[in-house]
Amino acid sequence: MNRTSTIKFFAIVFAVALLFAAKILAADKENCTVLKIKTSANSWDSKNIIESSLSETLGVIDSDLDLSSKVLTVNINSEKTNCDNILKSIRKLGYDAELICNDAKDNNEADKSEKDKEKAQDCPG
Repeated sequence: MNRTSTIKFFAIVFAVALLFAAKILAADKENCTVLKIKTSANSWDSKNIIESSLSETLGVIDSDLDLSSKVLTVNINSEKTNCDNILKSIRKLGYDAELICNDAKDNNEADKSEKDKEKAQDCPG
């Protein structure tokens, strides 16, 4: 194989890899659910503990705890985890956790538990 052929080969492989990565990311966005959870966290240590623990949880895309309101916003891949798992994870750390908003992007209402439906309110747009 000459140098030009090798460069073309690697360029094609790179392009295919980029397309594959873009497809995976798009699939994650399609199944994204935004949860708003009221917590009992009240310090930077609590914020760091909750956010770092959730970052290691399967299906969690990202999380952010607003200490002033004690509201945790969690973006999850609804195919890999659900609200109940997230609430259990937070409670396991020793904090209160109550769902206040569930913005399901995938429109899959069948996956929400009855308890979540009762507590969940429409998220502000």
